[in-house]
Amino acid sequence: MYETEMPETAKKHSFRETITSIPGTIDAGLPSLDKRMDRYFDAHIAGLVEEWGLVTLSSLEHLEGRLDAVSTDINALEKGQTALQERARAVDAALREMEEEVEEK
Repeated sequence: MYETEMPETAKKHSFRETITSIPGTIDAGLPSLDKRMDRYFDAHIAGLVEEWGLVTLSSLEHLEGRLDAVSTDINALEKGQTALQERARAVDAALREMEEEVEEK
């Protein structure tokens, strides 16, 4: 009628469970500067990125998109500049012709 629980120390664990728990046990039992630094960075990473001006993956992707857009605009402007230079040469040639006609008269 009464059930008694086995004390925690009386429970048996398999050898495999014991072996797989060793790294976690050792890691948990050894405080280190690395762990404290990891916890600090995990808690404050957003502020550090902002304060130090670090580039995140999302901001890098945004900048790459802007670079592509600006490069496209520059290419279009260069093509437009070439067309304007050709038109300016044609207007200059036409102006010279008109000046020569006026001088002949």
